[in-house]
Amino acid sequence: VIFLQTESSFPLSRLSQIVLERSETEEEINETMNRIFIKKIQSYSHMLSVLNKDIEALIKDRGVKLLIIDSITAIIRGDKDIEDVGERTEILHSVGSKLQVLCNKYKISVVVVNQVSSAIDYPGHTYGRKVIPSLGPMWTTFINTRLFVSKTDFKVSKE
Repeated sequence: VIFLQTESSFPLSRLSQIVLERSETEEEINETMNRIFIKKIQSYSHMLSVLNKDIEALIKDRGVKLLIIDSITAIIRGDKDIEDVGERTEILHSVGSKLQVLCNKYKISVVVVNQVSSAIDYPGHTYGRKVIPSLGPMWTTFINTRLFVSKTDFKVSKE
């Protein structure tokens, strides 16, 4: 697994809890943790650099099957160097195209976290929600499967 983190710090303690819960031996824990590569992404230009230079080598050398980006929206929204909507669209297209190439070439899965924005007088489909994906309709051209995840009061237990 390659995990590209764009916001705050990676929740390493939570990852450790998950791995510990699902592993039986110390060796299994170490083996699992050693197969997870975490990289902090600072900006959209850093993201493009990592996607174009570093990721392919890791996929080939380490047999990576899953790439997670949390979240792509953060680097697009938060980067002051993006001048206008046209530049933002071009950046999203570059990232989306590269992710599609990686998926097709190496048969990997990619999970990209998008954020949501309030849907105020939005003319498109909101599927009964009061929020819409922040990256807009152009980003949907790069998506094969869309999941909407939200917090609820439901609890899952082992019982």
